[in-house]
Amino acid sequence: MDIPRDWSFLELDDCIREIKRYPLMEQIKRKKEEMVSSERAGDFLRAAQIASEIIALERQ
Repeated sequence: MDIPRDWSFLELDDCIREIKRYPLMEQIKRKKEEMVSSERAGDFLRAAQIASEIIALERQ
C-alpha cells in the first residue's frame, strides 16, 4: 500500500491506531444498543451490567 509522501510518521501512526481500535469501538456500539434494548424492556439490572461492561471496554 502506498502512502502519501507528505504524511508524517505521527499521522501514519494515528491512522494505524484508529484501524486497530475499530473492532473495539464496534463492540462498544453493540453493547450500547443492547443496553438501550434492556432499558426499554425494563431489565434495569441487565442494563446496569452492560453499562459496567461498556466502561471496562472504554478503558482499554
